[in-house]
Amino acid sequence: MQIIYLTPASISTLTQFILAFAIAAYFLYLSRKTWRREQKPITTMLLTAAFSSIAAYILLLFLNASLHPNLRFYAMPLEGVALALILTFALQFAYRFPSPFPGKAWEARFALWLTILYTLWETQIALSRFTMIQQGYAEFRPAIADYPLVTGFLWLLVILFRQTARASDSPGSSFPRSAWERGGGTERLVWRNLWRPRSRDAHAARAFFLFSVMPLFLTATGLSRAYGILPNGVAEATLSLGMLFMLIAFALVYLNYLPETTSFMVKLVGVTLAAGLAVVGSIAWIITPAYIAAYGNDHFMAEKQSIRFTPVTSTPSAVQALPKVSNGSNPQRGYDVAAIPFHFDPDLGVDLGLADTRVALEFEFPFYGQSWDEVYLLRDGAISFDQILNWQYIKHRYGPTAAIFPLAVDFVNSNAWLDESSGGFFVRSAADKFTVTWYRLPELHSQETRYTVQLTLYPDGVFEIAYDDLPATQNYDIYEAWNTAWLIGATPGCSDIAPHHIRFTADLPFTGGSGGIIENYHLYFRRYLHQIFVPLAYFTLASSLFALIGFPLFFRLNLIKPLNSLLEGVKQVNAGNLETEVSLAYRDEIGFLTEFFNAATAKQRDLVSNLETRVAERTVELEAYVAQNVRLFEEEQRQRNIVESLRQSMLAFSRSLDHTAVIAEILAQLREIIHYDSVGFFLQDGDNLRLASGVGLNPALIGTLIPLDSQNHTAQVFKRRQPHAISDVRASAHWQAFPDAEQIRSSMAAPLLFGQEAIGVLTLDRFDAQSFTQEEVQILQAFANQAAIAIKNAELYQQAQKVAVLEERNRLAQELHDAVNQTLFSAAIIAETAPDIWREDPQRGMQVLAELRLLNQSALSEMRTLLLELRPAALTEKKFGELLHYLSKAFSARSQIAVNLDIEGDCILPPDVQIAFYRITQESFNNIAKHAQAIQSSLSFDCMPEQAILSISDNGRGFDLNRVPAGHLGLEIMRERATKIGATLEIETQPGRGTFVTLLWVDGRQ
Repeated sequence: MQIIYLTPASISTLTQFILAFAIAAYFLYLSRKTWRREQKPITTMLLTAAFSSIAAYILLLFLNASLHPNLRFYAMPLEGVALALILTFALQFAYRFPSPFPGKAWEARFALWLTILYTLWETQIALSRFTMIQQGYAEFRPAIADYPLVTGFLWLLVILFRQTARASDSPGSSFPRSAWERGGGTERLVWRNLWRPRSRDAHAARAFFLFSVMPLFLTATGLSRAYGILPNGVAEATLSLGMLFMLIAFALVYLNYLPETTSFMVKLVGVTLAAGLAVVGSIAWIITPAYIAAYGNDHFMAEKQSIRFTPVTSTPSAVQALPKVSNGSNPQRGYDVAAIPFHFDPDLGVDLGLADTRVALEFEFPFYGQSWDEVYLLRDGAISFDQILNWQYIKHRYGPTAAIFPLAVDFVNSNAWLDESSGGFFVRSAADKFTVTWYRLPELHSQETRYTVQLTLYPDGVFEIAYDDLPATQNYDIYEAWNTAWLIGATPGCSDIAPHHIRFTADLPFTGGSGGIIENYHLYFRRYLHQIFVPLAYFTLASSLFALIGFPLFFRLNLIKPLNSLLEGVKQVNAGNLETEVSLAYRDEIGFLTEFFNAATAKQRDLVSNLETRVAERTVELEAYVAQNVRLFEEEQRQRNIVESLRQSMLAFSRSLDHTAVIAEILAQLREIIHYDSVGFFLQDGDNLRLASGVGLNPALIGTLIPLDSQNHTAQVFKRRQPHAISDVRASAHWQAFPDAEQIRSSMAAPLLFGQEAIGVLTLDRFDAQSFTQEEVQILQAFANQAAIAIKNAELYQQAQKVAVLEERNRLAQELHDAVNQTLFSAAIIAETAPDIWREDPQRGMQVLAELRLLNQSALSEMRTLLLELRPAALTEKKFGELLHYLSKAFSARSQIAVNLDIEGDCILPPDVQIAFYRITQESFNNIAKHAQAIQSSLSFDCMPEQAILSISDNGRGFDLNRVPAGHLGLEIMRERATKIGATLEIETQPGRGTFVTLLWVDGRQ
């Protein structure tokens, strides 16, 4: 009997086993080497055990995929034990990598005991399955055993994640310990440590964590294949590549982490081996679909053919003498099997509706030494006797149940798959025969493939099988034999005698088969695949041996030896031997590096020998560079001083409108930049230039005039509007010295320009022979322009003051005329008529006197308000509540509109704020008097620390804020005043509902 039947799954698992075995062997070598150094490589030993368990598990997968169906079930029970060992060693490795988890030793021990118990449980399951297999029952691993396994691998991810976060928080990491937070006696990991590991240990732990997620990807790939999302070939190739990648990645990450130097040869050979195995494993799945499509079963049963099974007994009367159930020796020696003329009974009988059914026979049917009065009918092309047939058990030695297989196929399981032309599953029972018909039933996985098969049982033990309608081709599957035509024959159940495998199309007539007579079409298919993949398996083994033995020899000569020579040269140079020169072996990349190394070493020798000369040259260059930098720095500082002086001058005339003070500041800033002994400020005075001020000159010269039509140097600069310098005044025809100024040796002058208008000249003089430079002339012109702006600003300010004084006088005169004058005139008229009214009617006289008193009080309030405005300082000296008291009385007396005044908190506001509040109140009262048509108004003020609020309201006609013409009601002026002091002005009004003005100021300086 052939034992091995290779499939593409066999090639994939073979490649994975070779890689896992090689990695485990190398880790074992590392463990022994470090153990000899009196070190205890616990993590390496655990990883060795884990990879050894992985290799064992993959070997079991190879046996499961490659052994004969009767033998593969002996390998399957051990798979669970191997998985449990993998989990045990992986968890203990995770607890110790990159270093033992502090404070978690109890947790590691607890996990160890749990995994040991789980391993013992898996071992008990395996032993139980072995026992069942001996009895003929092929039991699969219970699904509940997967839950601890999945839980354990998920916990492995948690441990590796915690190790990544802890390693990121270690003292050697590049970030503070805030990334690892402790609280409530538990440790909380920060997820960003997984995204950005902060140490070498953390990088290694994260790599193990990420690669541990790979099984989830492989599981998703398997599910995609199961649900038809991915084709079998693509899914299996992905699974094979994923497993190989995971194995080599795990190994390389750990080897790179180890403190010991790992040979480059090991990594190169490992990657090469993994790549070669990945190619071979992928090729197996790529070529498989084409070979499956090309397969044809030449020995498949033909249509319109019948075969008869006649029992063969020890004596002619043995069949009749058989008991109903015999547990003793079996007198039946098998069956005579022969082809007979085709016969198909068209009377199908009762439709069973595709349901597996137990049916009583009307006679006793002898079968392999036992008689049966009932049978179990299965829609999947079989009948059994002592119990209903379990297809799972049939995969091992065709099961423990006596059965007849007219044609074992996984037919459809629902009438929904059948159309009107299709048949069904029928039975007809009679006293002389029992007929079962599978009429035009399609395969479950290929509905266009239909079968019609009829089985007939006779009372004498004879049974016939008729094949009426069979497909021309079958769609064989690597994984499931029953997806298409699988078995034909009969079996007495699991016995010590192996069944005879015959070909019903070629080996008839046939006599014998006391252990059963079977034709297994799926074994033909597996034998066909085996012949294809045997050469590929040999190639895989040979190429792996070459990669493990031949590649190191080849690389040692062509790669490792030149690299070692280059490394030795680097060590010599690091030791100080600059005479080292590496011999060139080959002109490749390593040869290029060798040439570069030799050239760099020669250059280093040259640098060392000529070091003093080069140092001297570099010192001279450095001194020149430093001197240049000093000059540039001094020039930059000078330019900064010029800019700063100009800025200070601009600040001076922006802060003051006194041109005398501004000019003094300009001269002071100018002295910081330009050395001078005397300076003169000349301003135009009619047809002359008048010396307005000066420094370093005789004070008696102030007021001296220079005619503009003279040839004097200062007059010429004014007329030409261009600065000019005289290096030696004694040699200049245009120089005319002032009395007591004969000591001047050089001079320069710049016009005071305001736009295109010259308003004067600024002169600088020196008493020594040092002449002025062109840069100094330009600087003087810049300061002269600043001085011109200051002088013009002062003139404009004086003119504005005069205009403001005239406007204020006119306004006050108008106020006196409109308010006080009219009030006093009315009071005078009342006073003249009061005596006459008193004599005629004393009561009426008293009313007149009251009116006179009110008029006088109104005039007094108006006068007080005008006096405050005549002396603005008074507006900032009184509390603002007092000012509001004067304003409200004056407004009420003038407009006859009542004012409700409410002062909750009074204070003196900052001067600019108090004046702005006062003017806004004035403008609001003016708007009420002119436009509101109100009969009552309210005024409230509240002063609190660092803030004040003013509210003004009236019950007048109001207005629409969106329709106020520009320039009316003074609203823009009020808003501008509020903005200048940093206050908020809000105006609420609607037609017919009055107006409410709120002014809120908060001291932003606090």
